[in-house]
Amino acid sequence: MRLTRDELDAIVRLHAPRPVGTTREAAVALLVCEVDGEDAILYERRSDKVLLGGDASFPGGHVDPGETILEALYRECREEAGILPREIEIAGRIDYITAFSGLLVHCFLGRLHKPLGDLVPNDEVAYFFTVPISDLEAHPPILYRDRLHLERAKDFPFAKIGHGTRVNFWNEIQTYFYEYEGEVVWGMTAAMTRAFIERKKALDSAK
Repeated sequence: MRLTRDELDAIVRLHAPRPVGTTREAAVALLVCEVDGEDAILYERRSDKVLLGGDASFPGGHVDPGETILEALYRECREEAGILPREIEIAGRIDYITAFSGLLVHCFLGRLHKPLGDLVPNDEVAYFFTVPISDLEAHPPILYRDRLHLERAKDFPFAKIGHGTRVNFWNEIQTYFYEYEGEVVWGMTAAMTRAFIERKKALDSAK
């Protein structure tokens, strides 16, 4: 059996590329807002009622079955903060992150057109806070480097992979931390923040 060119084209056309092993997807919004005449990034502090309570994150959440990524983003922003679609000016998708759990997190960049005082947190959100972009540019995040070691199953067939047990299965994990006026942003949210700041710096340098 040979695949025809039309069949090859159809496989590509009908599939959106994604990391192999992805089991769930989420969409978050990196929202730029104006605070005291200066651009800042909006974060939310997760409440103790949810998983990873106390962490800082962007507005957003999991994509439900039947939803597009953007539909999930708008729904989560409305549920978590009372932000309506017309109150967000989305520029587009930027970098994404895949977690070891198989979660693929899409990050959208946009501008918030809603007064911060009018945000309405639901029971998943303790409160909102902002960090000036100028401060994020002036104070790079602290980087911690960890090693994740993979422990293979006792019956793993090393003899079938040629190099036997000589391979040391490990991976380095880079974890970033931002701190601003008592607020801490770390993990995936900090990594996406850093990626945005680096893109902005490159844009500024090109001007």
